[in-house]
Amino acid sequence: MSLKKRNMLLIIPHPDDEMLVGGSVLYQFAQNKNWETYVLYTTEGAALYERPEVRMKEAIRALKVMGIPESQIIFLGYGNEWQGQYNIYNAPEDLELVSLNGKKQTSALKSHPEYCFYKAGEHHKFTRYNYKKDLQDVIQAIKPEIIIAVDMDDHQEHMATSLFLDECLHDIIKMEDSYSPLLLKKFAYEGLWKGPDDYFNIPRIPTLNGENEENRTRNPAFLWNERIRFEVSEKCNTLFLCNNVLNKAIKKHISQTGWLCATRLINSDIVYWYRRTDNLALKAGIDVSSGDGTFLNDFKMIDTCDVRNKNTIWENCSWYPSKYDKEKTVNISWKEKKKVKEIVIYESPESDAGKILNLHIELDDGHEFNTGELKHKEIKNVFSLQEEHHIKGLKIQMTQTEGKGGISEIEIYSDPFDLANYVLPIKEIQKDPFETNYLIIKKVINFFESKLFHLKARICLK
Repeated sequence: MSLKKRNMLLIIPHPDDEMLVGGSVLYQFAQNKNWETYVLYTTEGAALYERPEVRMKEAIRALKVMGIPESQIIFLGYGNEWQGQYNIYNAPEDLELVSLNGKKQTSALKSHPEYCFYKAGEHHKFTRYNYKKDLQDVIQAIKPEIIIAVDMDDHQEHMATSLFLDECLHDIIKMEDSYSPLLLKKFAYEGLWKGPDDYFNIPRIPTLNGENEENRTRNPAFLWNERIRFEVSEKCNTLFLCNNVLNKAIKKHISQTGWLCATRLINSDIVYWYRRTDNLALKAGIDVSSGDGTFLNDFKMIDTCDVRNKNTIWENCSWYPSKYDKEKTVNISWKEKKKVKEIVIYESPESDAGKILNLHIELDDGHEFNTGELKHKEIKNVFSLQEEHHIKGLKIQMTQTEGKGGISEIEIYSDPFDLANYVLPIKEIQKDPFETNYLIIKKVINFFESKLFHLKARICLK
């Protein structure tokens, strides 16, 4: 009897982003017989004056090299950048947009139509509502256990895809009690396009942080020292670039420039940040003493009113109590008791947010504690409880601030995160970065020893 395969879904905006966000991890999933690996492109990929069908055909050829059949490739078919004042993410729900290259509705290839046409025989106009609905429909149809996606690169479509995904997952999780995928997010640019040209370095250099500040990334909720590092498959970490399966796949995107930069794009490890979807707050009732409490459990730790602005301003993503509010409280409740072991508070990343100097957290079983001053640059604050508590509610009170004080997201968990709970065809790197290069160094030494042996043999024969 054959076992049912598990599903993994990679979500990226453009053809060729699968090499940067998926890379060796995508290859390893595709090679594992226990997994069905799907790749979804949200846009047609074409910039101004480019032909989108060229990029889509290149994607199909590249993924074939990686071991992914065309039947598991999905094009949403939306535009890549936009005319007018809005990106589709920031546009009003039903405003019909025109893409930068003049299109008004979704499209893909005649032989491989976009998702909505494949499912219902119709193209969708470029609206925010249609984009989000199509993306959500794909996720609900595939029900992936693992979702890998692009994060907040300094490209408007990368940010739009990441934020749309967060919205979709929020809606799906609230509707479906039993669905709780692991989400792994990754930057396509930092450490890759903007990384060093280091493929032939000995020892091989691990992925480096592209931001100036050592422990920060472009996403203020993702700290560099909290990244998850995965081992790269031997076929994606070869001594000779010409034998590298990622290099072979990148070369299929001939209309782009990635194949010229393969020695920069292919690293000796691959790094992600996790987002848990078993957050108890997502299905809780939340009441606030003032302000808009919907921000607190919308699954978006950050947001922006204009993804087109490369100097991204984080805004419209946080709960602020009124300055006249003397309580400044958040009440979180469930209909049934929940086991609680960890509470995560994301302080507002907005520039005028001020600072939270103390929160008082009180569980309905009588346990209470003060947090003290939150970390401001590193907006993620984790509070692990010494004992598990079974409660139906808790109260968070903002007792001391400098300036306004705001919270962008609240997460509540029954247990701390442990990647070992997920059975994956990829292996996390636990060792020091340079220890992982031992095998590649050994290969180099063996290669040159072999050459030296043959050279000595020739001299002896003469």
